[in-house]
Amino acid sequence: MEALLRVMIVEDQAAEAELAERELGRSGIAFDPLRVETREAFVDALKRFRPEVILCDFALPAFNAMEALEIANRLAPWVPVLVVTGALDDAQAVSVLAAGADDYILKDRMARLGPAVQRAIENRRIRRENAAALQALRESEERYRRLFELESDAIVLVDNETGHVLEVNAAATTLYGYSRDEWLRMNHADVSAEPERTRQAAVDGLTMIPLRWHRKRDGTVFPVEITASHFDWHGRPVHVAAIRDASERIRAEEELRSSRAQLLEAQRIARVGSWRFVPADGTFEWSEEMLRLLGIRPDGAAPTYEAYRRLIHPEDRTMFDASVRGCLVTGEAQEVEFRIVRPDGTIRHVIGRGERERGDGGDRVGFHGTIQDVTEQRKGRDLEATLHGIFEAARAASTLTELFAALHAIVGRFMPAPNFHFALLDPATGLVEFPYFVDETGAAPQPIRPGAGLTGRVLSTGEPLLLSGEALADVTRRGDAVVSGGPSVQWLGVPLTVGGRVIGAMVLESYSDAATYTEQDRDLLSSLSVATAEAIERKRAEQALRESEARYRLLFNSSNDAVFVLRIAEDGSPGRFVEVNDVACLRLGYRREELLGMCPADVHSEDTEMRVPEIMRRLRAEGRAVWEGTHVAKDGHTIPVEISNHLFELDGRPAVLATVRDITERKRLEEQALLSRKMEVAGTIAGGVAHDVNNLLQAMLATVQSLRMRPPEPERLAAELAALEELIRRGARLPRQLLIFSRREISTREIVELNETVRAAGRMVRPLLPETIAFALDLDEGRSFLRADRGQIEQVVANLALNAAEAMPDGGALTVRTGRDGDRVWLEVEDTGPGIPAAIRDRIFEPFFTTKPAGRGTGLGLPVVLGIVTSHDGTIAVHGGAGKGARFRIVLPAASEEPAESSQIGGDLGAGLPSGKGERILIVEDEAGAREGLAEILAMLGYEVATAASAEETVARCAARPFDLLLTDMMLPGRSGIELASDLKARCPGLRVILMSGYTDEDLLRRRIRTSGARFLQKPFDMATLARAARAALDGEDAAAPPDGRER
Repeated sequence: MEALLRVMIVEDQAAEAELAERELGRSGIAFDPLRVETREAFVDALKRFRPEVILCDFALPAFNAMEALEIANRLAPWVPVLVVTGALDDAQAVSVLAAGADDYILKDRMARLGPAVQRAIENRRIRRENAAALQALRESEERYRRLFELESDAIVLVDNETGHVLEVNAAATTLYGYSRDEWLRMNHADVSAEPERTRQAAVDGLTMIPLRWHRKRDGTVFPVEITASHFDWHGRPVHVAAIRDASERIRAEEELRSSRAQLLEAQRIARVGSWRFVPADGTFEWSEEMLRLLGIRPDGAAPTYEAYRRLIHPEDRTMFDASVRGCLVTGEAQEVEFRIVRPDGTIRHVIGRGERERGDGGDRVGFHGTIQDVTEQRKGRDLEATLHGIFEAARAASTLTELFAALHAIVGRFMPAPNFHFALLDPATGLVEFPYFVDETGAAPQPIRPGAGLTGRVLSTGEPLLLSGEALADVTRRGDAVVSGGPSVQWLGVPLTVGGRVIGAMVLESYSDAATYTEQDRDLLSSLSVATAEAIERKRAEQALRESEARYRLLFNSSNDAVFVLRIAEDGSPGRFVEVNDVACLRLGYRREELLGMCPADVHSEDTEMRVPEIMRRLRAEGRAVWEGTHVAKDGHTIPVEISNHLFELDGRPAVLATVRDITERKRLEEQALLSRKMEVAGTIAGGVAHDVNNLLQAMLATVQSLRMRPPEPERLAAELAALEELIRRGARLPRQLLIFSRREISTREIVELNETVRAAGRMVRPLLPETIAFALDLDEGRSFLRADRGQIEQVVANLALNAAEAMPDGGALTVRTGRDGDRVWLEVEDTGPGIPAAIRDRIFEPFFTTKPAGRGTGLGLPVVLGIVTSHDGTIAVHGGAGKGARFRIVLPAASEEPAESSQIGGDLGAGLPSGKGERILIVEDEAGAREGLAEILAMLGYEVATAASAEETVARCAARPFDLLLTDMMLPGRSGIELASDLKARCPGLRVILMSGYTDEDLLRRRIRTSGARFLQKPFDMATLARAARAALDGEDAAAPPDGRER
């Protein structure tokens, strides 16, 4: 009687176990089954039942196939194990096979069980026989060679009872790094990284250990494979272990597993089935893979060629038949691509390859070949072409509407799309809108909230949705669907996602056939959704950019101001213009292309360009700067402008946006307003000046008449003359102050001592202050010199002091202080009045701004102060707030030298003044008294003097005999002094010139005296000043008072 095959079935479902038994019986296998469900029963059955085949379910409630494989490999390595499961993906299949399973069987393919069992038994038998032969060979070799004949492996002899190492070969010392003496003092578990498993293996008497992890002397952990032989040696149980470094094998196995996984994946992807056809007897055979490809159940009817041919798409059968005939007739291999229609109606694209088959005598008996499922490749090619089509559609479409229509057409190539729409989330409103909606039954619905309806569900979940039949009807009844026309019977929507962000959905609907769309259509639409979303988002961005650029261009060119955009060069200076608007081109008279090749320096006036470094520093510090300057147009005319600069980044680099406003009209209106306001206050000023002049005249007249009526003693005469000179000096200050206000006086700079100047101003101010104000000077103990106009500095102190007094009608304290900080000197005017509110602090230096009642103030005092301080390269700051008094602090540059001698009116008129050497001087002055007085002084100084009252007389005198020096008034009857001097110098190049005037137009002087080489004297001047000026002019020294008001 034939022995029964012992089959252990690891299964918790009796019905499943019975199914396996039926399949084994159907395969003609006589067997004795045993079903177990737990790990304990499995281990016990291995020992007691000693199965010859194990059928194991992949997953049980308390046990699984991977655990069973591990136990079986350890306790029954020669018993084949087949995994039976309902579903197993590719990764799990690879894991099962890698764990030692002989095969795996899907429960819906149980017909394979019998053949698989037979194959596994046969394979295991062969491997066991080979292993047994190998073991016998090893045992034989152990008996004769024992320890050292496997020189390439580490050989270790171990006492089974104690685990002590009894002997090792040289390979062991080399592999592990221990010497032989060290080995003989060690336990065999000392070199193991898994000592417990090593000791257990010795106890279990294992002879083959495929993988263990050992540790070398240097700590390196490495894999080994061990073959052990157990025997008695000198009366005690021992085993000799042949240990091989398995690092290379592990690496090779890893590569093999990787290659095997790749091969399995390639086979799955390739999806190749084979067939054989013999026309003579109608034999037709096909492989299981081919059955799967054709969608035919393996337990169906016997395959026939006609059955195979019927599965070919009707449109492709003629092509297929022609290929078969060509193969049979010509004997040449054929290849043809055609479509298969599976029994379930799905269509697959395949490539058929066939060649003729000959019998033993060379007769043509039939042909065989393969078919390969290339549906996915075909879809891939189609998808790639479609994605390219989407890209091209996005590139070609000029608007979103055009893009939507193109995308609709692309989708329509793959599936019915009469009812198609896009739903997009509007970031501005937060609503879902329907910008493209093509539907057979209705118009586009109104915007909806995210999450509403089926479309909202797709947007909120980010997952595709396919609904039909009752499921869709139920959603519609609940009102969860957005219905635009009649209710649909099938609904398909996929999300449109960009960078993980859902921006909308693409939707198709059917109103007639609930089977219009399949899961394959859903997957295909999902494949297209990312490219579609990116195309839409890109087009939306392009459209938004175009609209933004159009708005920007409209605003850019609609501005009434000139607008320039320029980069900042590497050195921090302004670079070339990169954009200009139409106003800039029209105003400056350049074409746009010309301006884009220019930089700000090309359109700035010289004075404006000098301010650019400071403006750039302010821009870097504050990010913006508003300033006034002058632009020069292409035709040379100048334009006063207000420039508003803003710093920003352009393409990652610093740039400047400059908005430039033409302020020609504003300047004109400001000048008109200034003139008008000056006229308004002219009466007030005239009254004040008349009062002061009359007082001075009264004092001078009284002094002169007193001297006439009663000739004084010499001492008293000197005092009276000194008083008279002081009155003249005070009178000279009045027109100078008016000229400063009108900006028509050329200031004369000299080295002055700050404390003396402040004392002089104090003497002038003190009589004008009410008795309720305590006036004090708190001056620096040292002497501080500065180059300044003495009268203007006195004016500053007087203006600030009088302003302070007016702010304290009820009395208070007024203090003037001076000091020095390094190369700067300072003076402060402080009062205890009500202070200056912060709201108006920025306006107090504006011309005509005043907080005094109408008729009480002109608003000119502080603007004059600011003008004087600024012209002296100084600064003025205001401190204090409402209720805290006011303190004005003025800081000016200190002079590095001290004055040589005083040039004040009333200075020392004694000896030591520069004298003449007989040089000829011509005085041109239409005022007889002034003319004669100057002639007398110069004659006293040793000069030969001639006088003239007009330009004509002057020319006549010069023609008769040349002069060395011309001293002329600026304003002569019929002709200016500058013109006269210019004509005379043309005739006499060596003629030196001194211009003098009591009233000068500063702008005129700046323009006309710049190249004349003349010196300038401001009337009135004293004898010492005249003496020095004449000597300096004749000696060829540089002019002392240039047009900018600074001495050279």
